[in-house]
Amino acid sequence: MIKMKPNESDWKSKLLFSPEDVTLFNSARLLILFEILENLGIKKGIDLERLSYYDFFAANPFLIITENDPLWLDLEIAGFETYTIGYISSS
Repeated sequence: MIKMKPNESDWKSKLLFSPEDVTLFNSARLLILFEILENLGIKKGIDLERLSYYDFFAANPFLIITENDPLWLDLEIAGFETYTIGYISSS
């Protein structure tokens, strides 16, 4: 369950889980990433390390999107957390 701070929006109290905790969500995100790479013409030369970077930023979009970006609220509503970074980060 998400603990709300006094100044947070009410919609956050409706979320009972993080989509990133669901295997199907992570698999779908990888499939979308593969499709985007293919559409960009990036088929060859992608090694596991580079793919890991792409996947990391797909899972943590708030590292590259600022609060002023119109996508910020959409990502929050979709369940991405602004304060959690995975992959054993130093945050």
